[in-house]
Amino acid sequence: MDKVKKERYKQYAKDRQDKNEQKFYSSNEWITLAGYVRRKFNGMCVICLLRDDAISYVEAVHHIIEIKDNWELRLSEDNLICLCSSCHSKVHRIYKKSNKDKEKMQEILYRLIEEYEKEYGL
Repeated sequence: MDKVKKERYKQYAKDRQDKNEQKFYSSNEWITLAGYVRRKFNGMCVICLLRDDAISYVEAVHHIIEIKDNWELRLSEDNLICLCSSCHSKVHRIYKKSNKDKEKMQEILYRLIEEYEKEYGL
């Protein structure tokens, strides 16, 4: 991990309020699964690839249903999508608008995974 990423992660971890979440994101289980998901999506942001026809590299493996909303899905591969930092920020801004917006975005993300799987034969 390069120096900039390490510093960004350090700040992200510092700002995280839930210590259980922080412990989880530092666990070998999560690190292994996140690496697998990155490889599954070829290290590319799914939104950029399918919506913008552009290639942006993954900065985050995102929980579609957030772990604060459903802890049981924290290690569910089907609940994970790769996003660049720009798309990840946009998704979280939408999540914060309202529950209705959040649910709509979650549906979009699940559909994008299905579209990716059809397109790239996963």
